[in-house]
Amino acid sequence: MSNHTGGHMLKEVLEILYELGVFKWLGTEKTAKLVSSVIHVGQRYDCNNNEILHEIGLKLGICAYCATPAEIVYNDICQLCFQENYSVDENGEISLTGAEEEWGYTQADLLRWLQAEALPYRQDGVEYYAKFIDLEKALRKRRWET
Repeated sequence: MSNHTGGHMLKEVLEILYELGVFKWLGTEKTAKLVSSVIHVGQRYDCNNNEILHEIGLKLGICAYCATPAEIVYNDICQLCFQENYSVDENGEISLTGAEEEWGYTQADLLRWLQAEALPYRQDGVEYYAKFIDLEKALRKRRWET
């Protein structure tokens, strides 16, 4: 479950800052740091990046999946996240691939979760959870354990 209200509220705050010209004044590097901080706060309150950065991420050049500065190429996401999560068939049709289609989350989602949830609380967080990032079988097993 996601905190949709919180995500929309944080998005509106970013939009207000954008409209006031705060991000132009801050510059690219400080804007990225501020947005990263907002995303981190959102993650602590179970908000998702896509809701926070929907449309405003495009204006700021910040990917809604990985929350890093990048050129946005499709649906508020950067080229790398697009390649990891979508495929294009011979007719140019775009579709989801891999874990997101089957399980509802992407590798980028798992990496964000690992950074926000596992690492701060577990000394062995990286070693324990890293196996769940690449192995769909492990993802399937972990999903049923929780």
